[in-house]
This record gives sequence, structure tokens and C-alpha cells, in this order.
Amino acid sequence: MSEFKVGDEVEINEAKLRQTLSLGGNKYYGIDEEIYNRTYPKNIGVIIEGPDDDGDYLVECVSSSYWIPASCLELKKKAKYIALNDMSIEAFCESTDNRDEWFCAGITYLIEHVVSDDDGQIFIQTLDDFRCEHPRFWQWLINEGFIGEKEELKPCPLCGRDVKVYAAEDWYGNSSFSGVNVGCSVLSGGCGCVVGHPKSKEVVIEKWNRRA
Repeated sequence: MSEFKVGDEVEINEAKLRQTLSLGGNKYYGIDEEIYNRTYPKNIGVIIEGPDDDGDYLVECVSSSYWIPASCLELKKKAKYIALNDMSIEAFCESTDNRDEWFCAGITYLIEHVVSDDDGQIFIQTLDDFRCEHPRFWQWLINEGFIGEKEELKPCPLCGRDVKVYAAEDWYGNSSFSGVNVGCSVLSGGCGCVVGHPKSKEVVIEKWNRRA
């Protein structure tokens, strides 16, 4: 019995799919190799229906929806996302002239379910359902730089130990310090390597990972 269900983020196994297509069926995505490579280069989608009588699933991809055999699908590892730019309806609309059906559907969902006015702030943690229901708009947000996958902390580049995020006052042991640090604490046997930022946890993690 398959482990897939509606709402799962999946990766399409290109090699297996090509083998299936070589059998001559026309139900599945990617009959034309040129179209396959151009319209869906990342091979990621969300299951929106299925399984059907053949055990296949309807997968909503960036460009359209396609029935894919279960044998060609793999569950995508759950990602954590962070905001990179101003997350507001106003910012989205100003950044593009694209007003096709999926864009309008995504904006409508955000207005009705997430924010009450055009310039209201949208928080990533409220968008789990949105990501599954509007995968093409979600991918557009990634492509336009509004959101990005949250990076895990890399180990210390000097001693190789695991590191943590600290409030600056805890790192320095002094309440006069503010901000956020990522570092390899000497109190836990580390070397003391540290990176800081006055406000943003996400930015300091990005800075640390670039250094590491």
C-alpha cells in the first residue's frame, strides 16, 4: 500500500518516469523531452488527488498538474522556510505583471485567509496549508526571492563542533549586549568562534553558514 496522501510534497524520479514513458502511455507527464525539461526542471510537486484505479497520483507541479505513477514518486524531505523580502500582498503585486489564473488564486487565498489588507505582513509559519494548495505560486515566491529554505547550522569551521544560536547577552554573560549570535561556546568545549547580528536570527544563521 502506498504511503502517499493528498497534500504530500513529492519529488518525481525522472529516471523511473522516463522508463514508464518509454512503454508508450500518454497519461503521464513528460512525453515530450523538451517540454519536460523546460516546464518542470526541479521535479517537485504536491499530490492533489489519488490514487486512481491504476494507483497513480495527480501531482500539481510548477507549470501544471500531471498523473504520475506511484513508483515514480518519492516523498520530499520537509523543508523549513524563512522570509527573505517584504512578505505582503502589496509587495507581491508590485513585483510582477503576471496575472494569470494561478497567481490570482494564490493572491486571493492570502487575502482571504492570511491578511486583512494589501500591505499586511504575511508570516511564513502561517503558510503550511497555502504551500500545499498553491504550489505554483509558492515556487514563484521562491523564484522571486520572497522566501527561501531555512538552512541548518553548519558545524564550527575551526574545531568541527556543533554550534547553537544564542541571545547576545547570554553569549557574553552581560545584559548590556543585545542581538543574536551563532557560536561555538567554550562553556561546552568549543573554540569560541562566533558570528553576531543586532536583530535577525535568520541573517546571523546565513552569515554563519557562509563562514563555515
